[in-house]
Amino acid sequence: MTTFNFSQPRHTQQLWQKISSYWSHSNRPKGQRFLGSVQISQKATEEVLDIVGYNLRNLDTVTHHKLHKIFDEPEQNWLKIITFALSEYAYYYSSVEEKFWYGFCQKLNILCNQSLENTLRQLVGEGFDLLGIVQAKGGYRYVSTLWLQSGIPQQNLTHFSQLVQEFSHEYGWWEIAHSSCEDISEELLYFCQEKHPQWGTLINFLKASCPQKEDEEFEPIAGKLLQGIAIVAVELERQGTLPEALQDHNEREKLLGSYYLPNNFFLRDWNSLIQVLTPKQRRFGNSRKIISRRQKPLSLVLDTADSLNIQLVLPEQNLWKKGWDNLGGTFCQIPEATWEGTIPSKPGLIIPEQVVDIRNVAELWKWQLLDHRSKSLTEWRLEGVASNFPCLIFDAWTGDRINLDSANPSIRGTKEIILFAPKGVSLDFGNGIEILDSCVPSSIRGWQGQQLTLTTKESSIAFIVNSNEEITTFRSISWKPSSDEQPSLRGLKLKGKKSVYLEIPIFWYPPIEGEISLNISIENITHQKTLITTTEIVQPSDRWQAIPLDKWITVPGKYEARFWNQSHRWSYKFEIQSNYQITGKPEINNLKISLVNQSQIAQLPILCDSADKFWAKEIQLEGLLPLETISLYLYDKQETIFSQCQADSLGYLCINLASFYNLLSPSSNWYALDFQRLGEEPQRLIETEISPLVISCTWANQAVHLSGLLSGEVYSLSCWNLLLPEKTPVEIKISPVSLNEDKITVLLALPPGIYHIQLIGSRKLRHNLGWWCRSTQNDLPDETLENEDLADYCYTILDNESVSDFVKSANKYDYDPYLLQTAIDSLKNLPFYLPEWLQINSLREKLQALVENLKIELKSQASTQEVTISKVANTGNVAATQENWLLIRLRNPKKRNFVYKQVEIMMTKNHQLKANLSIHTPQLFLFNDILLLEYKNIKDIKIYLPQEYIKEMEYVTYNDAQKILNN
Repeated sequence: MTTFNFSQPRHTQQLWQKISSYWSHSNRPKGQRFLGSVQISQKATEEVLDIVGYNLRNLDTVTHHKLHKIFDEPEQNWLKIITFALSEYAYYYSSVEEKFWYGFCQKLNILCNQSLENTLRQLVGEGFDLLGIVQAKGGYRYVSTLWLQSGIPQQNLTHFSQLVQEFSHEYGWWEIAHSSCEDISEELLYFCQEKHPQWGTLINFLKASCPQKEDEEFEPIAGKLLQGIAIVAVELERQGTLPEALQDHNEREKLLGSYYLPNNFFLRDWNSLIQVLTPKQRRFGNSRKIISRRQKPLSLVLDTADSLNIQLVLPEQNLWKKGWDNLGGTFCQIPEATWEGTIPSKPGLIIPEQVVDIRNVAELWKWQLLDHRSKSLTEWRLEGVASNFPCLIFDAWTGDRINLDSANPSIRGTKEIILFAPKGVSLDFGNGIEILDSCVPSSIRGWQGQQLTLTTKESSIAFIVNSNEEITTFRSISWKPSSDEQPSLRGLKLKGKKSVYLEIPIFWYPPIEGEISLNISIENITHQKTLITTTEIVQPSDRWQAIPLDKWITVPGKYEARFWNQSHRWSYKFEIQSNYQITGKPEINNLKISLVNQSQIAQLPILCDSADKFWAKEIQLEGLLPLETISLYLYDKQETIFSQCQADSLGYLCINLASFYNLLSPSSNWYALDFQRLGEEPQRLIETEISPLVISCTWANQAVHLSGLLSGEVYSLSCWNLLLPEKTPVEIKISPVSLNEDKITVLLALPPGIYHIQLIGSRKLRHNLGWWCRSTQNDLPDETLENEDLADYCYTILDNESVSDFVKSANKYDYDPYLLQTAIDSLKNLPFYLPEWLQINSLREKLQALVENLKIELKSQASTQEVTISKVANTGNVAATQENWLLIRLRNPKKRNFVYKQVEIMMTKNHQLKANLSIHTPQLFLFNDILLLEYKNIKDIKIYLPQEYIKEMEYVTYNDAQKILNN
């Protein structure tokens, strides 16, 4: 094949037609093609490289001009072939250890020099545009684009696949899929250097995906690849599709085409990643977070939502640099923002968002982070206002600054702006510019603003300055609205730079001439759940069209909405708060829950040992918002009943269980009631206890073996980590037990810790299993990396330190007292799997001392409800004979006969009571919840009554009693 001569157009046309026949992306739109999709063998690639080398070696000198002159042809197929050859070299043979261009010349056996390198760069840049392939935006522009064509160089594939597997196990696919590509690139490099410092080739490739200098533009190739792989993994699991489907090229293209993948995502070889993508148990709530260590830039914005002040904004950021380790615990500050802080002893200096109103202009704004000696640790720079071009222009909708090129100033992409200039500057507006507001106040002294809109296809703004009676005209600014208007997400937002909405926002799509298909994905970030993946058809229209999100989003929370088609993609992360939820979601812990006329309930759910007691309860909630609506879910074993109720104007709500009695079957032996506030998960309020299961468990090094579970029931393990006392217990889902299963094994893939484990059934009933730990004495949770107090607390347990030291550290944390007491009891009475280095008696003493020190009553105490007699009748005459009438109003009318019999039984056992007490039941339906007691010579009638069924009691006169009985 080396006989192909590039100076013969017939030869290059024949060769390129052969190559392009294997190019699956050749029909894609320009800018969306990858050369790695040319499906030829490595042997065929070698032949192409031989042909390119042969033709270049036959030239005495290789220059850009000479190549175009000798290989002159209209279609420039020779340039396409050279570009393809470079792409294949990047995949099969390039090494980051050696210079790319030098290695390519070595492969082709041609002499490499700087002139040839520059020629190849110039050629390949032209080839990129000619072929319409995806191009890198930063970094090593040409080399990064060539690497981008196949994703990962072949020699890095094995190590990369192993690294992806380890990284995904540490962070979880969901976290990776929802982090920025830049942050993933940097975290992946750090992770690889820490875990596999010997993988020099891969590390150098990963370094090329990260900035080498501050504010350096770079192409996060590795981050985009890994984010795309993570999105594929999440989607495969959600759809229940096996990763093996990716092995077939056509099926893979079809699947990937339906996913929201990063721009410039392409992976040539999926075979080594199939095993990595195999679904495994999710580590929800347990995975590490990818923390952005990148320095985020300073920006200039206009506060369009509130003050209209021009502001410098520094986004919230988490910084750490070499040399800061020695500054732990010392003072730092950003004087320009009047912010002060303390450098932590471990990586992660968190700087909150800083917003400063601008009073004076500057040609350069510079902020510095200073240490305690006023030495600069880092700085932020932002181009200001040029002295020869004094103006600031902002998008009237978003408040974003529109930067002007001083050589050719122009405004693009928006129809409405707010322009600020010194008061000595006059503005001359061209045709089609309409002034909406001629006097917009400015926070900059001596400046003023105007709000303008463009009503034509193009216009201009000229600056005129009057100085010493001379008129100087600055060059004009051209203004064109974008021919490709972008969609936007709009809704009522809170003040601030973060996307926090007080209503469910609406996605607005700009006018279009033809029908388009728009893919939509809505995800709940908090619960790591995809709410909907669907397709909407947007019809042709000369107006903006609304796609409301309220048909998929119904409650407050944090969300990500993604919209895409073959050509474009848009993603929005935002939070929705209800209109009464301005300061955050209401916490259940702020509520005071009690049984009527009893003290506050310390732990939910309220447990009843019988159905009768369940229906007799009346529960009061205090601390709700005025007129807040609460959802109630009433359960038995067969049905769920939904209802809603509303708090009063003081935030009180009384729930009378008896009012729900007729809604469910009376034959069930189990009932439960959940309540739910808007935006919160349902919370179990009260339930009946049923006979406990006879469950046995056997501990193992990495699992627990369970027997005695009911078939068809849904169970999970709740694993509370003593080393992280305030963290919610880890939940491990258990697959439903089949009829023929006597014993099941549950893997305990838990992070380092000492765990108390409980089994939870579908009705939230808990069964204590005991304690388990397989960590070494030096294993600490990841949370201790940034929390020195937590690390000290863990060491008091792991190092078997004194009880007093433990209590001193433990007092900094809040414990669930009932869970703590249960855990102590389990340590005393149940089998455990704990290492020898952990002294069990010492651990028990520590926990018991903590209970005593907290001074809390952990064991539930049965208390008799005290029902007061609320009204005393005028019984002066009756009192002389010590004869009284007592009206009893019951919580549940259906329990009247039951209460009647209870009192009769009491009378039968007590002859004196029987002689001095009689019971009467009114016949009128209006009084079906009433009993009347006639008694004499009894000092305290209440002690003989089953008060858990009584709502209220009051004295009545003889005449009143007779009226009730005789009606």
